[in-house]
Amino acid sequence: MLTIFARVPCIRTEHPFFYNPEEYLMNTIDWNTYARAYDLLRSIAPYRTMHDQVADAVLHHYRNVPGRILDAGCGTGNLLTALVARNIPSAYMVGIDASRDMRVIAEQKHGALGADIRTADLNAPLPFASGTFSVITCINALYAVANPAATIREFARVLHPEGILIVVTPHHDANLGLILKAHCKSSKPDRYWMQFTQGDSFARALIQEAFEHNNFDPALLDILFTANTTIHASDEKHFLRLQELCDICKSAGLTPRLVKTTYAGQALLVHASPT
Repeated sequence: MLTIFARVPCIRTEHPFFYNPEEYLMNTIDWNTYARAYDLLRSIAPYRTMHDQVADAVLHHYRNVPGRILDAGCGTGNLLTALVARNIPSAYMVGIDASRDMRVIAEQKHGALGADIRTADLNAPLPFASGTFSVITCINALYAVANPAATIREFARVLHPEGILIVVTPHHDANLGLILKAHCKSSKPDRYWMQFTQGDSFARALIQEAFEHNNFDPALLDILFTANTTIHASDEKHFLRLQELCDICKSAGLTPRLVKTTYAGQALLVHASPT
Protein backbone atom coordinates (compact mmCIF):
# COMPACT_ATOMS: atom_id res chain seq x y z
CA MET A 1 0.00 0.00 0.00
CA LEU A 2 1.19 3.47 -0.80
CA THR A 3 1.58 5.38 2.42
CA ILE A 4 -1.65 7.23 1.95
CA PHE A 5 -2.28 5.44 5.25
CA ALA A 6 0.92 6.56 6.94
CA ARG A 7 0.58 9.15 9.62
CA VAL A 8 2.70 8.94 12.71
CA PRO A 9 6.22 7.60 13.11
CA CYS A 10 6.48 5.40 16.17
CA ILE A 11 9.90 5.74 17.69
CA ARG A 12 10.94 2.61 19.50
CA THR A 13 11.12 3.20 23.25
CA GLU A 14 12.07 1.05 26.20
CA HIS A 15 8.98 1.82 28.24
CA PRO A 16 7.58 -1.50 29.54
CA PHE A 17 4.07 -0.09 29.78
CA PHE A 18 3.55 -0.77 26.09
CA TYR A 19 5.66 -3.69 24.94
CA ASN A 20 8.73 -5.80 25.44
CA PRO A 21 11.27 -4.37 23.01
CA GLU A 22 12.93 -7.78 22.70
CA GLU A 23 9.70 -9.16 21.29
CA TYR A 24 8.72 -6.18 19.11
CA LEU A 25 10.58 -5.06 16.00
CA MET A 26 9.38 -2.22 13.83
CA ASN A 27 10.68 -1.86 10.30
CA THR A 28 12.48 1.43 9.78
CA ILE A 29 10.76 4.11 7.73
CA ASP A 30 12.36 7.47 7.05
CA TRP A 31 9.45 9.53 8.32
CA ASN A 32 11.41 12.79 8.10
CA THR A 33 11.94 12.21 4.38
CA TYR A 34 8.29 11.23 4.03
CA ALA A 35 7.33 14.61 5.51
CA ARG A 36 8.56 16.25 2.28
CA ALA A 37 5.83 14.48 0.32
CA TYR A 38 3.09 14.19 2.93
CA ASP A 39 1.07 17.22 1.84
CA LEU A 40 0.48 15.60 -1.55
CA LEU A 41 -2.28 13.69 0.22
CA ARG A 42 -4.41 16.83 0.25
CA SER A 43 -4.67 16.47 -3.53
CA ILE A 44 -6.18 12.99 -3.27
CA ALA A 45 -9.98 13.10 -3.39
CA PRO A 46 -10.77 10.25 -0.91
CA TYR A 47 -8.29 11.77 1.56
CA ARG A 48 -10.05 15.13 1.40
CA THR A 49 -13.43 13.46 1.87
CA MET A 50 -12.19 11.52 4.90
CA HIS A 51 -10.61 14.64 6.41
CA ASP A 52 -13.83 16.59 5.92
CA GLN A 53 -15.80 13.86 7.71
CA VAL A 54 -13.45 13.98 10.68
CA ALA A 55 -13.22 17.78 10.79
CA ASP A 56 -17.02 18.16 10.65
CA ALA A 57 -17.40 15.65 13.51
CA VAL A 58 -14.82 17.52 15.58
CA LEU A 59 -16.63 20.81 14.97
CA HIS A 60 -19.99 19.29 15.96
CA HIS A 61 -18.63 17.94 19.23
CA TYR A 62 -16.63 21.09 19.96
CA ARG A 63 -19.76 23.21 19.71
CA ASN A 64 -21.48 21.02 22.31
CA VAL A 65 -18.50 20.31 24.56
CA PRO A 66 -15.89 23.06 24.05
CA GLY A 67 -12.39 22.23 25.15
CA ARG A 68 -8.94 21.27 23.96
CA ILE A 69 -8.47 19.15 20.85
CA LEU A 70 -5.63 16.63 20.42
CA ASP A 71 -4.59 15.40 16.99
CA ALA A 72 -2.49 12.33 17.86
CA GLY A 73 -0.11 11.71 14.99
CA CYS A 74 -0.71 15.12 13.45
CA GLY A 75 1.77 14.69 10.58
CA THR A 76 2.22 18.01 8.83
CA GLY A 77 -0.93 19.47 10.38
CA ASN A 78 -3.48 18.81 7.65
CA LEU A 79 -6.37 18.11 10.01
CA LEU A 80 -5.50 21.15 12.10
CA THR A 81 -5.71 23.20 8.89
CA ALA A 82 -9.20 21.83 8.25
CA LEU A 83 -10.25 22.73 11.81
CA VAL A 84 -8.95 26.29 11.47
CA ALA A 85 -11.03 26.58 8.29
CA ARG A 86 -14.07 25.69 10.41
CA ASN A 87 -13.30 28.59 12.78
CA ILE A 88 -12.05 26.51 15.70
CA PRO A 89 -9.40 28.66 17.42
CA SER A 90 -5.87 27.29 17.04
CA ALA A 91 -5.24 28.03 20.70
CA TYR A 92 -7.47 25.07 21.57
CA MET A 93 -5.48 22.64 19.39
CA VAL A 94 -2.59 20.34 20.26
CA GLY A 95 -0.80 18.27 17.64
CA ILE A 96 1.70 15.54 18.46
CA ASP A 97 4.00 13.58 16.18
CA ALA A 98 7.29 11.74 16.63
CA SER A 99 8.88 12.99 13.40
CA ARG A 100 10.95 16.15 13.70
CA ASP A 101 10.30 17.20 10.12
CA MET A 102 6.57 16.51 10.32
CA ARG A 103 6.44 18.65 13.45
CA VAL A 104 8.45 21.49 11.89
CA ILE A 105 6.06 21.71 8.93
CA ALA A 106 3.05 21.61 11.25
CA GLU A 107 4.59 24.39 13.36
CA GLN A 108 5.16 26.51 10.26
CA LYS A 109 1.48 26.18 9.44
CA HIS A 110 0.02 26.59 12.91
CA GLY A 111 2.55 27.70 15.51
CA ALA A 112 2.08 31.39 14.78
CA LEU A 113 -1.68 30.93 15.19
CA GLY A 114 -1.29 29.52 18.69
CA ALA A 115 -1.52 25.76 18.14
CA ASP A 116 0.64 23.68 20.46
CA ILE A 117 2.74 21.34 18.29
CA ARG A 118 4.81 18.84 20.26
CA THR A 119 7.08 15.88 19.71
CA ALA A 120 5.53 12.82 21.33
CA ASP A 121 5.47 9.09 20.70
CA LEU A 122 2.23 7.12 20.67
CA ASN A 123 4.20 4.12 21.94
CA ALA A 124 4.69 5.81 25.30
CA PRO A 125 2.43 7.37 27.94
CA LEU A 126 1.14 10.70 26.71
CA PRO A 127 2.51 13.84 28.38
CA PHE A 128 -0.91 15.13 29.45
CA ALA A 129 -3.01 15.01 32.57
CA SER A 130 -6.06 12.77 32.73
CA GLY A 131 -9.24 14.24 31.24
CA THR A 132 -7.42 17.01 29.33
CA PHE A 133 -9.12 16.81 25.93
CA SER A 134 -12.67 17.24 24.72
CA VAL A 135 -11.77 15.68 21.37
CA ILE A 136 -8.97 13.31 20.38
CA THR A 137 -8.38 12.39 16.74
CA CYS A 138 -6.05 9.66 15.51
CA ILE A 139 -6.01 9.41 11.72
CA ASN A 140 -4.06 6.65 10.00
CA ALA A 141 -1.67 6.16 12.89
CA LEU A 142 -3.07 3.36 15.04
CA TYR A 143 -1.97 0.64 12.63
CA ALA A 144 1.67 1.71 13.07
CA VAL A 145 1.93 1.62 16.86
CA ALA A 146 3.36 -1.33 18.75
CA ASN A 147 0.27 -2.01 20.85
CA PRO A 148 -3.00 -0.43 19.66
CA ALA A 149 -4.83 -1.42 22.85
CA ALA A 150 -2.27 0.37 25.03
CA THR A 151 -2.41 3.47 22.84
CA ILE A 152 -6.21 3.54 22.99
CA ARG A 153 -6.06 3.20 26.78
CA GLU A 154 -3.86 6.29 26.89
CA PHE A 155 -6.34 8.15 24.69
CA ALA A 156 -9.12 7.12 27.09
CA ARG A 157 -7.09 8.36 30.06
CA VAL A 158 -6.53 11.87 28.66
CA LEU A 159 -10.08 12.15 27.26
CA HIS A 160 -12.62 14.25 29.13
CA PRO A 161 -15.59 12.29 30.56
CA GLU A 162 -17.82 14.04 28.00
CA GLY A 163 -15.24 13.83 25.24
CA ILE A 164 -15.04 11.88 22.00
CA LEU A 165 -12.29 9.84 20.37
CA ILE A 166 -12.30 9.71 16.56
CA VAL A 167 -10.13 7.01 15.01
CA VAL A 168 -9.48 6.34 11.33
CA THR A 169 -7.34 3.31 10.54
CA PRO A 170 -6.97 1.01 7.51
CA HIS A 171 -8.87 -2.26 7.89
CA HIS A 172 -7.51 -5.76 7.40
CA ASP A 173 -8.59 -6.00 3.74
CA ALA A 174 -7.53 -2.49 2.72
CA ASN A 175 -6.22 -2.15 -0.82
CA LEU A 176 -4.77 1.15 -1.90
CA GLY A 177 -5.68 0.43 -5.48
CA LEU A 178 -9.32 1.11 -4.63
CA ILE A 179 -8.36 4.51 -3.19
CA LEU A 180 -6.55 5.26 -6.44
CA LYS A 181 -9.63 4.19 -8.39
CA ALA A 182 -11.86 6.52 -6.37
CA HIS A 183 -9.41 9.38 -6.78
CA CYS A 184 -9.33 9.25 -10.58
CA LYS A 185 -12.99 8.18 -10.87
CA SER A 186 -12.03 5.21 -13.00
CA SER A 187 -14.69 3.06 -14.63
CA LYS A 188 -12.37 0.06 -14.69
CA PRO A 189 -13.42 -2.84 -12.43
CA ASP A 190 -12.16 -3.17 -8.87
CA ARG A 191 -10.07 -6.23 -9.76
CA TYR A 192 -7.99 -4.09 -12.11
CA TRP A 193 -7.07 -1.61 -9.38
CA MET A 194 -6.61 -4.30 -6.74
CA GLN A 195 -3.58 -5.50 -8.71
CA PHE A 196 -1.75 -2.87 -6.66
CA THR A 197 -0.73 -5.58 -4.20
CA GLN A 198 0.75 -7.88 -6.85
CA GLY A 199 4.16 -6.28 -7.07
CA ASP A 200 6.12 -3.09 -7.66
CA SER A 201 5.52 -2.94 -11.40
CA PHE A 202 1.74 -3.17 -10.96
CA ALA A 203 1.74 -0.61 -8.16
CA ARG A 204 3.88 1.92 -10.00
CA ALA A 205 1.77 1.64 -13.15
CA LEU A 206 -1.46 2.17 -11.22
CA ILE A 207 -0.04 5.15 -9.35
CA GLN A 208 1.02 6.72 -12.63
CA GLU A 209 -2.41 6.11 -14.14
CA ALA A 210 -4.29 7.49 -11.14
CA PHE A 211 -2.18 10.64 -10.88
CA GLU A 212 -1.45 11.33 -14.54
CA HIS A 213 -3.55 14.50 -14.46
CA ASN A 214 -2.19 15.80 -11.14
CA ASN A 215 1.30 16.75 -12.33
CA PHE A 216 2.87 15.56 -9.09
CA ASP A 217 6.64 15.73 -8.79
CA PRO A 218 7.87 12.20 -9.69
CA ALA A 219 10.49 12.42 -6.94
CA LEU A 220 7.81 13.03 -4.33
CA LEU A 221 5.70 10.17 -5.67
CA ASP A 222 8.75 7.96 -5.35
CA ILE A 223 9.07 8.93 -1.69
CA LEU A 224 5.49 7.84 -1.15
CA PHE A 225 6.08 4.57 -2.97
CA THR A 226 9.30 3.79 -1.09
CA ALA A 227 7.71 4.37 2.30
CA ASN A 228 4.77 2.22 1.21
CA THR A 229 7.02 -0.65 0.26
CA THR A 230 8.48 -0.70 3.75
CA ILE A 231 5.07 -0.60 5.40
CA HIS A 232 3.61 -3.30 3.19
CA ALA A 233 6.58 -5.61 3.86
CA SER A 234 6.24 -5.33 7.63
CA ASP A 235 4.62 -8.05 9.68
CA GLU A 236 4.31 -5.71 12.65
CA LYS A 237 1.53 -3.43 11.42
CA HIS A 238 -1.97 -3.75 12.83
CA PHE A 239 -4.62 -3.68 10.12
CA LEU A 240 -7.62 -4.34 12.30
CA ARG A 241 -11.01 -5.85 11.72
CA LEU A 242 -13.99 -3.77 12.74
CA GLN A 243 -14.84 -5.95 15.73
CA GLU A 244 -11.22 -5.88 16.89
CA LEU A 245 -11.20 -2.08 16.94
CA CYS A 246 -14.53 -1.94 18.76
CA ASP A 247 -13.30 -4.47 21.32
CA ILE A 248 -10.13 -2.46 21.91
CA CYS A 249 -12.23 0.65 22.55
CA LYS A 250 -14.52 -1.21 24.93
CA SER A 251 -11.60 -2.67 26.86
CA ALA A 252 -10.34 0.88 27.39
CA GLY A 253 -13.68 1.97 28.82
CA LEU A 254 -14.96 3.60 25.64
CA THR A 255 -18.25 2.90 23.89
CA PRO A 256 -18.26 3.00 20.06
CA ARG A 257 -21.04 5.43 19.04
CA LEU A 258 -20.46 5.50 15.28
CA VAL A 259 -18.86 2.74 13.24
CA LYS A 260 -18.44 2.96 9.45
CA THR A 261 -15.87 2.90 6.67
CA THR A 262 -14.23 5.85 4.97
CA TYR A 263 -11.32 6.56 2.63
CA ALA A 264 -13.01 4.91 -0.36
CA GLY A 265 -14.10 2.09 1.94
CA GLN A 266 -10.53 1.13 2.85
CA ALA A 267 -10.39 2.48 6.41
CA LEU A 268 -12.46 2.13 9.55
CA LEU A 269 -13.97 5.23 11.14
CA VAL A 270 -15.00 4.92 14.77
CA HIS A 271 -16.34 7.52 17.18
CA ALA A 272 -16.07 6.39 20.81
CA SER A 273 -16.83 8.09 24.11
CA PRO A 274 -16.32 7.18 27.76
CA THR A 275 -18.78 4.55 28.94
